[in-house]
Amino acid sequence: AETDASMEGMSLLDTVRKVKPSILIGLSGCGGLFSADVLKAMGENIKTPVILPLSNPTSRAECSAADAQKYTDGRAIFASGSPFPDVHMLGSLIASSQCNNRYIFPGLALGAALGQTGVVTDAMIQTAAEA
Repeated sequence: AETDASMEGMSLLDTVRKVKPSILIGLSGCGGLFSADVLKAMGENIKTPVILPLSNPTSRAECSAADAQKYTDGRAIFASGSPFPDVHMLGSLIASSQCNNRYIFPGLALGAALGQTGVVTDAMIQTAAEA
């Protein structure tokens, strides 16, 4: 993980371009946050980007399976918190998995409850990811 105070407030697209992550995990509840440009940048960074829009309901998912595949030329590993149909592309059927977000949120909530934090900050999620 990279720590750089100059990145504070940077847009998601600029962050993806600078950091070049191999995975995007959506927990924002902000439908469409993983825009075409963000997904294209992910596809430029790595051969097989992992895209996990975990927000529910489907209207609040950060992107759709179709967009993840479209903007990464069918190379994304996609799993979401809401069900999306499989994607027909390049003469193939690309499976759209549902990654049940029950594996992340209860653990995150339990940690916050045990720590009596009252809030879950970006730094907490970052630290947990690094652990």
